Amino acid sequence: KLFNSPDKIISPSKFLQDFYQQRNFFSKSEWVTLDQSNSYPEANEVETPIKFLYVGNLERYKGINKLIKTWEYLKNDQKELHIVGDGSLLISTKDWAQDREEVKIYGRVRHDNMADIYKSCDALIFPSICIENDPQVIVEALDQGLSILAAKTGGVAEFEAEHINFFEPGNVKQMKEVIENFSANLING
Repeated sequence: KLFNSPDKIISPSKFLQDFYQQRNFFSKSEWVTLDQSNSYPEANEVETPIKFLYVGNLERYKGINKLIKTWEYLKNDQKELHIVGDGSLLISTKDWAQDREEVKIYGRVRHDNMADIYKSCDALIFPSICIENDPQVIVEALDQGLSILAAKTGGVAEFEAEHINFFEPGNVKQMKEVIENFSANLING
């Protein structure tokens, strides 16, 4: 009501456009939805160990606890997990990782230092269980040539890059299968 109906609304995803239109927001506005099928570089070549990256808030709604639970079920002899972020679960995440040589915790990292971390990893794991729209971390990871393993939530499902693998939000079994299939395909060519 505060915005009335501007001439044009630019939405980063069809998901967000539908969300507002179903609630009768901006009913007289022209809608433009950004195209998520951008052309991203080819995925980087991968060598073992396969390096998976989590970037985000260390909070339950971002799925870090689901990722940790999934990681416990994996055979990690050819996998590493790199975790970048801060939040209320940082201490418990560090405690969990303490005796795991294959897990590296960075904590909060300045944005201008992230390119080196992206370049050192092979795939981004995006386990969010909340409704996401257009996560910048996925765009940045794709721009750096990483493959994406992501929870299919909100606008995330609209990404159409060749190297995105989806699983249902909060589904540890599916996340494990996606990680294992991704790893097997890389190792076996």
